[in-house]
Amino acid sequence: MEKSPPAPDERKDLHSYSNPEQIRVTDVALDLDVLFPQKVLKGTATLTVERAATHKEGPIILDTRSLDIEKVESSADGKTFADAKFTLGKNDPILGAPLTINLPPAVTAVRVQYASRPEASGLQWLTPAQTAGKKYPFLFSQGEAIHTRSWIPLQDTPGVRQTYSAKIRTPKELLAVNECGERSESEAARRVHVPDAATDTVVPDCDCSG
Repeated sequence: MEKSPPAPDERKDLHSYSNPEQIRVTDVALDLDVLFPQKVLKGTATLTVERAATHKEGPIILDTRSLDIEKVESSADGKTFADAKFTLGKNDPILGAPLTINLPPAVTAVRVQYASRPEASGLQWLTPAQTAGKKYPFLFSQGEAIHTRSWIPLQDTPGVRQTYSAKIRTPKELLAVNECGERSESEAARRVHVPDAATDTVVPDCDCSG
């Protein structure tokens, strides 16, 4: 008697390559430079991860789209990092490419050094002429529905909720503002608990004297 194929997991997000049922991202710490001339964000994303009790070993798979991955490291204590082997899979025009990172069993953190590209769908770059003040450029990030993977390598699915913090270095005339309205030249003041699609940042043309 021919066996029926196994039923698909209805909880699996078909628009994500990630494997949070095996190893889950719980926090994202961004450290990025805003490069307006190149229309690029460049720096690192440090992910705090937790393995499921039933999966004590194996890789983590992250969602990416049009990211240039330069280096990946892992850590057992979140302080000392060592190089980790990774592969970037075949690109899909909608879903992007899976980033598979080989990790030791005791891993607690993963650090990805990378850069976005000018065509990143989650980043909107405006020239000074396109702004109200006509003096400085403007950047707005928008993650919904699956655009966050175009500027952060992460588990890009609403099924994964995580905290995040961000150190965003901008030109001295500008400030980075997060979705909570917090303004800082260097760092978001607190960690915000959000699904990945809500991770938004603005670098506006504004009066920085207030």
